[in-house]
Amino acid sequence: MELQDLPEGCIAKILSYTTPVDAIRLSLTSKTFRSAAESDTVWDCFLLSDHLPSIIPPSSTSKKNLYFSLSDHPTIIDQGRKSVQLDKRSGKKCYMLSARNLAIIWGDNGNVWEWTSLPESRFKEVAVLRAVCWFDISGRINALALSANTHYAAFLVFKMINARGFHYHPVVLSIGVFGGNNNRKYVCLDPNLKGNRLQQLQCPKVRSDGWLEIEMGDFFNSGLEENQVQMKAVETTSHILKCGFILEGIEIRPKHVRGKNLYFSLRQSQYPIIIDQARKVINYCDVRFEEVARLRSVCWPKRKQSANESHGDNESYLWKHGFILEGFVEEVLRHIFY
Repeated sequence: MELQDLPEGCIAKILSYTTPVDAIRLSLTSKTFRSAAESDTVWDCFLLSDHLPSIIPPSSTSKKNLYFSLSDHPTIIDQGRKSVQLDKRSGKKCYMLSARNLAIIWGDNGNVWEWTSLPESRFKEVAVLRAVCWFDISGRINALALSANTHYAAFLVFKMINARGFHYHPVVLSIGVFGGNNNRKYVCLDPNLKGNRLQQLQCPKVRSDGWLEIEMGDFFNSGLEENQVQMKAVETTSHILKCGFILEGIEIRPKHVRGKNLYFSLRQSQYPIIIDQARKVINYCDVRFEEVARLRSVCWPKRKQSANESHGDNESYLWKHGFILEGFVEEVLRHIFY
């Protein structure tokens, strides 16, 4: 018996244990799979069950349409202090903590931080930095609110308009379990700096919604139970007045690792050298990401077993090619990085 010969309800149940991407792919293979993939049984498993009663419209359409609506448009929850969204590829939960939901030093002082509304913001209020030398922003989220066994990253979402004071010292971004050790890194928040030493640090990128974002760090949400994940952005050492920073919030979303983000190196003696010729990003129709990395040619030295193999260098270089990398699955990432 072929898989497509099974009853439609049975196929729908099987698809419900896959991912949204897999369900869409399989729907293209036959009419039976297409019909099963449209079933509410499948898409109900991909939805936000803990938020559905409060965000589903009374006259909602199919669960599939609802899924794509929740993945395309953030839904405001918690009295306007948070937004929740689905990651379209995986169905995992994404949250954004609004500026009002963050702890901002001097945030209640109107001479330091001004609270206003912007048409391009998803929230009613954003925080505009007027003048402060003690820059300290932090936020927390309960690990139970996030999808389990998922590799997450947190992003500071903001804008810079006539910003000053951010070009002297880097800002320290950190992430970790509240009350425990944090992973820290130094970044440059001003994307307009030129000819400054801070340019060598990680800088923000423009989002599709027009805001800037910079990654604060990442973590694997497994075994954290009721712990809170804390994210911080701090610059308190320069004692220089800063202004022009507009805070939207902190977004926590699944981190997708693609082949494009991984690097191959050519080792000569003990010094690794990155060579662009060894990495070529191309498109394939049978992968879940937009791009993969294809290994064109690279070598890694191998110690020779016998001195008779060569009268010269005692290392041989074995050239490799034809390897196509899509990425790492999350379970592998857990054991490699955590």
